[in-house]
Amino acid sequence: QGDLGQFFFPRDFQPALRQDETRHTVRVGGRDSFSPESIVLGSFVYQNAHSRAKSDDFPFPQFSSDIKIPERAYTGEVQHLYRGSNFNLRSGFGYAHLDAEIDSTIVSPPPDPPFRSVQSDDVRHANVYAYADVNLLKNLTTTIGVSFDSITGDSEKDQVNPKLGVTWNPFPDTTVRTAVFRVLKRTLVT
Repeated sequence: QGDLGQFFFPRDFQPALRQDETRHTVRVGGRDSFSPESIVLGSFVYQNAHSRAKSDDFPFPQFSSDIKIPERAYTGEVQHLYRGSNFNLRSGFGYAHLDAEIDSTIVSPPPDPPFRSVQSDDVRHANVYAYADVNLLKNLTTTIGVSFDSITGDSEKDQVNPKLGVTWNPFPDTTVRTAVFRVLKRTLVT
């Protein structure tokens, strides 16, 4: 694919830009109902991708650039669902690992030598969570929960995320929801 002239400034367009992307993805999932109240769900995703962006007039008309990004990533998650008479419980854990390399080359007019930069990107994200839905009244449910995320890579962050919510059904066709929660954006493999 090439560049699209869709930005406000007409010169913000690279007619010589060519981009290629190849992705191979494998997904596997499973479900087990080991009792009428309990269900275990599992999923695993693996991806091998190669991206390349090449231009004969970037960043200036006399220059050319070539950016290659090979990456491998996988993610796995297991979740347990429990359905009781007055409450439901969702709990689980997950892990994602993204390993990429960004190989950039900029060729300038002679006699300047080409500039090459290689950066690696290694991100690991683990999370664990538990949320309970408690039926206080027939038409009122309270959600209480907490999750924990740990990310390592370019930056490292550990964060606890509380959650509190209320779901109210004043009429059969009407649902009112409100919630207060904190999140940390998940690492996405695909």
